[in-house]
Amino acid sequence: MLALGGDGIGPEVVDAALQVLEVASKSIGLSLDISEDVLGWTAWEHYGTVIRPGTLSKAHASDQHASDHVAPGRARLVLSRLTCC
Repeated sequence: MLALGGDGIGPEVVDAALQVLEVASKSIGLSLDISEDVLGWTAWEHYGTVIRPGTLSKAHASDQHASDHVAPGRARLVLSRLTCC
């Protein structure tokens, strides 16, 4: 899973949500593999771009993993129009 904080839902909100998700997943014995990154204004402040190529690659990989392993046959999140730099 890829957690992205940025405009509207800032990193502090994502951090709090991930804490809740961690407690909830542990309570039912669910193991989650979560990576984090930023986009939008937060990314601009840190990296000078609203989305880094690596962030876009992580998003595509996370989407592909979910499509292949979590919900095969379901509609995939469309990232094809999301571009970088």
